[in-house]
Amino acid sequence: MLKELTDEQKAFQATTCKFALEEIISVVAQYDKTGEYLLPLIKWAWELGLKNSHIPEKCGGFGLGNLEACLVTEELASGCTGVQTTIEANSLRQMPVIIAGNEHQQKKYLGRMTEEPMMCAYCVTEPGAGSDVASIKTKAEKRGEEYVINGQKVWKAN
Repeated sequence: MLKELTDEQKAFQATTCKFALEEIISVVAQYDKTGEYLLPLIKWAWELGLKNSHIPEKCGGFGLGNLEACLVTEELASGCTGVQTTIEANSLRQMPVIIAGNEHQQKKYLGRMTEEPMMCAYCVTEPGAGSDVASIKTKAEKRGEEYVINGQKVWKAN
């Protein structure tokens, strides 16, 4: 079933399209050449509300749904898929907190993402498992009131 986009959805799409055309495309070749991190683009995307839009409103985000996220992602990717991946990478790292974090954890960790243009990291890749989360060996073991994490990671994204 097809449905018309709402005015809010159209606005997010138009803002993101303009950002991709005017900001990403104009500088992406220079970033590719120098290998410099995209911090200025990340900050600008954050200021426009194009980062962390899926974070719940109670944590300072927009609480947008999947369709809105897809609209933003598609438009960012039209400028450069590498830039889009960098800007949108926080969502993969934040989703476990959104889904399974308690209210305190959500406000503490997700709220930080809405207060300033931060990036969060994700450590899943292991020597024997790659990025197959079903095969990872790292474990968190509760010892008293604390957790001890045992295992190996070979790199972290972001």
